[in-house]
Amino acid sequence: MTAFGRRRPGLVAGALAAAVTLAACQGGGLSPPFAMRQAYIDTPQCSEHPDAPWIGRLAGHAISDNSRQRGSGGGTATALVGCFPTKEACETWRWRYMENFVSTLVQNSCEPRPPRGSSLFAE
Repeated sequence: MTAFGRRRPGLVAGALAAAVTLAACQGGGLSPPFAMRQAYIDTPQCSEHPDAPWIGRLAGHAISDNSRQRGSGGGTATALVGCFPTKEACETWRWRYMENFVSTLVQNSCEPRPPRGSSLFAE
C-alpha cells in the first residue's frame, strides 16, 4: 500500500494544529472567546499592584461565539479593570482589547488612579 493509501493520524493532527495557529495569527489575535480569556490574563489586577498610578477600564458586550461581528447586537457582558505603572501601558492595553467588543463601550478609559482612602480607590 502506498503512503497515500495509509492513514496518517500524526500528519493530520499536525496539519490541523498548523491551520489553527495560522488562523489565530491572521487578523492580529485570538478567536473568541479565547481573546477575552487572554484579556483577563493580561489585565494587571489592582490588588496585586496597589501603588500603580493609572487605572484602565473597559466594559461592554464582548465578542462571543454567537456574536463574531461588531455591531451584531449580541455578545457577553464583560468588564475589565486594571492598574498600570504608566499611562502608556494603560493605553496600550486598552487599545489592544477594544476590538474584542461588539457594541459601544460603556466604559473606555485610562485615568490617574484616585488616592488611597478615597471612596473611588480600586483594589
